[in-house]
Parts: sequence; C-alpha cells; structure tokens
Amino acid sequence: MTPRPILAVALLVLSAFVARAADNELTAAEKKDCWQLLFDGKTMNGWRPYATQPAGGWEVLPDGTLHAIAKVRGTELITEKKYNNFELTWEWK
Repeated sequence: MTPRPILAVALLVLSAFVARAADNELTAAEKKDCWQLLFDGKTMNGWRPYATQPAGGWEVLPDGTLHAIAKVRGTELITEKKYNNFELTWEWK
C-alpha cells in the first residue's frame, strides 16, 4: 500500500486547531518516542493544499490557532511529508 499524506479534513470540521506556542511542544517522553509536531503554531510550514486546489482557505491566528477562513472557498490541507503508522492527536478549542 502506498503511503498517503494525512488529509486534514478533520481540521475543516473542527475549524480551529489549538496549538498555542506554549502548548505546542513535545514532552521529553514524546521526543524519546520520536513524535513529530505537524504544526508549529506560527506558520503553515509543512502543509499544502490538496491536489491542485488554490491556497488561501486557512490562516494562523496570533494566538497560534490554525483557523479555517469563513466564506473562502478554501482547500483541504495535507501534510507535505508522507507518513506511515501514525497517531494523530490534537486539542479542541
């Protein structure tokens, strides 16, 4: 089976992904277990629109929240990297 990028459709449903800079850090145990942060709380680095859709449906707010822009015919986001055997966790705002 070919690895596929993580579709962030769940983020569209959530409309906000809580990742304030203070909260968006790995614990020592997570680092030891090779966890990786997918969102840095500051930029859209590591994310891109799905397929050939236009960019612009998402923004990073000053509080470190990834936010879907209302009434913008936006995009579904996917990670730039491909992952296998992953666990995705997030906090709901």
